[in-house]
Amino acid sequence: MPINSLNNDNNMDSGFFNGVWEAVRPKNPVNGQRYFRLIPESLEYTLGALSYKSAIHGSYDPSRAVCEELKTSEGRKMSFERLVRETGEKIAKISDRPDLPYMFKVVDAKEDNAWCMPGGKIAFYEGLIKSFQNETRDFGVGSFGLEEKIAAVMAHEIVHAAARHSATAFEFWLAISILLTAFYEGIAIIFRDVDGNLPDNLPWVVELVLDKVHAISMTLITTPGSRAAELEADKYGMVYLQRAGYNPEVAVWLQEYFASQEISTESKVLDYALSFFSTHPDSTDRAEANRETLKLIRDGALR
Repeated sequence: MPINSLNNDNNMDSGFFNGVWEAVRPKNPVNGQRYFRLIPESLEYTLGALSYKSAIHGSYDPSRAVCEELKTSEGRKMSFERLVRETGEKIAKISDRPDLPYMFKVVDAKEDNAWCMPGGKIAFYEGLIKSFQNETRDFGVGSFGLEEKIAAVMAHEIVHAAARHSATAFEFWLAISILLTAFYEGIAIIFRDVDGNLPDNLPWVVELVLDKVHAISMTLITTPGSRAAELEADKYGMVYLQRAGYNPEVAVWLQEYFASQEISTESKVLDYALSFFSTHPDSTDRAEANRETLKLIRDGALR
C-alpha cells in the first residue's frame, strides 16, 4: 500500500476522532472550558421550546397590562414587551452564541423574577419591571434607567443560555435517572425468583428508596452547580453589558436591590443552612463579587 494512502487514512481517522471528541466534549463558548455534552444542540432547542411553551401557558397575554406603554429615557413610547425584546436582542447579538433561537416574553406575574430555558427562551416577569420602575434608591452605586436595569437581568439570563446552564442541569438529571434505573434493574435481577417474579413488596421499597436517593442526589449535585452557574452568569453578564454599550455597574446595583428584598432569619446558623440548599448565592455576596468583576473589566483584564 502506498505511503500516501496510509497517511490519508491516518488523517481521516484523526479527523473522525477529533470530530467525535468535539461533539462529546466541546469547549464552553463562554468560559472556554471543556465539558461533557450528553444531548445534541437540536434536542436542547426542542426541550427549551417545549418547556417554554408549557411554562408561560396562561401567563402570557400581549393584550393585557404586560404591554402597557411607557416612556423611555429617550422619550420614545414603548411597551414592556417591546422594551424587553429589543434589549434582549441587542445583548444576544454580542453574546457568545448569537445564533441561538432566542425568544423574549414578558409574562403576567407579580414576582421579581426572570428565567431562561435551554436554547435562549427567556421569560421576564411584569412584576420585576414594575419593581424596577418604582425603585428610586441608588444603594450607593448610582442611578440607572429602566432599560439598564432590564439589561442587567437580560445579560445574566443570556449567559445562562450561551453557557448551556439549563441544558447542563437537564443532562445531570438525565444521567442520574439512567444510573438509578440501571441500579433498579440490577436489584431486580438479583431478587427475581426462579419464575422471574419479584417479591411483592420489593418494587415498592426499592422505588421509595430510589426516589429519596434521586431527590437527595439532585439537591447535593445540582445546588452547588446552580450557584456556580449563577455566579458565572453574573460575571460574564457584566462582560455582555459592556460589549452591548451598557454600564456594567448596573449589575452591582441589581444585586444590591435583591439584597434589600431578602429577609434574614436573624439566626446565622439558620441563614447558613438555608443558603446551603439555595440554588442562588446570597445577593450581598453576589454584589461584592460583581464589584470585583467590575474592577477586572475596567482594568481590561476581562472583556
